[in-house]
Amino acid sequence: MSFVRLRLLNLFSGSNRLLNRLQEVSAEGTLTGKIYLDGKDIYSPDTDPNHLRREVGFTFDKPYVLDLSIFENVVFGPRLAGLTSRSELESLVEETLSAAFLWDEVKDRLQMNANSLSGGQKQRLSIARSLALKPKLLLLDEPCSALDPVSTARIEEALLLIKHRTACVLVTNNTKQASRVADITAFFLMSRLIEIGPTRKLFTTPSDKRTDDYISGKFG
Repeated sequence: MSFVRLRLLNLFSGSNRLLNRLQEVSAEGTLTGKIYLDGKDIYSPDTDPNHLRREVGFTFDKPYVLDLSIFENVVFGPRLAGLTSRSELESLVEETLSAAFLWDEVKDRLQMNANSLSGGQKQRLSIARSLALKPKLLLLDEPCSALDPVSTARIEEALLLIKHRTACVLVTNNTKQASRVADITAFFLMSRLIEIGPTRKLFTTPSDKRTDDYISGKFG
């Protein structure tokens, strides 16, 4: 699988195993197939795992934040990467929180502990933290599965903006969500790729009956 100039790819039904493979930076055990990022095999001996970790961001299904202030959550990674300029860090915080549709809600309380945020706000902070290292690829593992409809809508708003600056791979079993935010959709069944294509085409004229059955609600 190759990720070049991708906007937002959605993976649904049984695709968590693939996402787990995508986030790994060193292969253990049996590995078949190849994964390319900007034309480079991520499992090549020439690939620097630390560099790859900076190029691939990951957001989990349940909101996770560091037990630090909102500000320190966002700058944690960039500081480890060597960014020390206060003005650059402040600019980065505003940029990434704005991209995650969170800036207006927290700009006056950046020193507040991130654990005081709501679940939806924590998830958007997690996305902002991932974006702070300016990754080429952002992986999102069912980021709305534990959120209410209002928080889910905010995440989707953020993704519609983020996908124009960062390639995104989203795992979701919510077909309506996939149709709203994804440019390309891949359908997996029992961890096997059944079909992949432009989202509108896959949802209206799927090539495989199993895809049609899933989308129409005959199973799943």
